[in-house]
Amino acid sequence: MFVLEKFLDEEELQQVMEIYSTHILIKLNEKNMLNIIHYLIQNKIIYWRDILISYLDLFLIDSMEFISKFELLRKNYGIEFMGENLNILEKLAN
Repeated sequence: MFVLEKFLDEEELQQVMEIYSTHILIKLNEKNMLNIIHYLIQNKIIYWRDILISYLDLFLIDSMEFISKFELLRKNYGIEFMGENLNILEKLAN
């Protein structure tokens, strides 16, 4: 939870708590999450907070795998399209 508290405000944390079960939250690895968040920020993915809130379960994926799959989606769809259609991120779970 420390990572979430570091990057999200109180309202956003409340959203996460309403969306995700404790079971998912316990499984999150802080180092893995930080790697993914830093990748998104460094690559100027302006909707990284939306990903963190709405697709937190994707942060269970190993960061290297996440980044590799995200780069493929980025190449195929473009950043702007992905930002407008976050549901495309569900392909990362496959």
